Amino acid sequence: MKEWINRYDPGAYWFAMSIQNNTDRAIEAWSVELEFSSALKIKESKIEGIEFEIPHEAHLNTFKISVPREYGIVIPKEGAQRVYFKLRADKPKTMYEIKGVFKSKITGDIPIRAKEFKYLCDAGVSPDAVKAELKKTFSEKDAARLALSFKTVQELDRMCDQEAKTEEYLDKLSVLKNYTEGFSNKFTRQVDEFARFMKEEQLGYLDEEYKGKVRRFCTNLIDVWISEFLKG
Repeated sequence: MKEWINRYDPGAYWFAMSIQNNTDRAIEAWSVELEFSSALKIKESKIEGIEFEIPHEAHLNTFKISVPREYGIVIPKEGAQRVYFKLRADKPKTMYEIKGVFKSKITGDIPIRAKEFKYLCDAGVSPDAVKAELKKTFSEKDAARLALSFKTVQELDRMCDQEAKTEEYLDKLSVLKNYTEGFSNKFTRQVDEFARFMKEEQLGYLDEEYKGKVRRFCTNLIDVWISEFLKG
């Protein structure tokens, strides 16, 4: 599961569901319907092992995927199938709940028990929402600096999926260090390690060998930023 998430989008929040087929027949057609707070959004869904997009229906606080028999996505008898839903919310440090139902002709309607989780933050949250949260802990001036640093982290995260030059990363990391200097030794070390890697290992454009390593640095940068500056 962790390997799958790291491959698709390690910087996002994923709601992962393992559908267990305890019957003596293969399930050839099935659907999943989820309910959640209107402040939470499901951006997309993925079925493990399936590369093509599965059609879905999305409304204010519901999300549904339907898998007809023609798709050939079978849940074998006594087997399982994992489904991943990418979550997004605009407000950090908020508790949310997801519940739903799994449906098929063989099993009937099977409730998906409610799951509560705290949506801390991810690279898609707006800097303004982050600034509002930071102001609960930091002064107006410091919150503004840290909000700008979060925006820089977002820009770095987008660069990890583009053909950016090494010098562009180094420029962003220099700006980021200036914004966050004196706030967190742990975060400063993370920025320094990222910059040192880029200086020592990279020349010009990133090649395929290092893109995965750079992506991990970007993901770690987000994680450490969140843990250091959105505490509590």
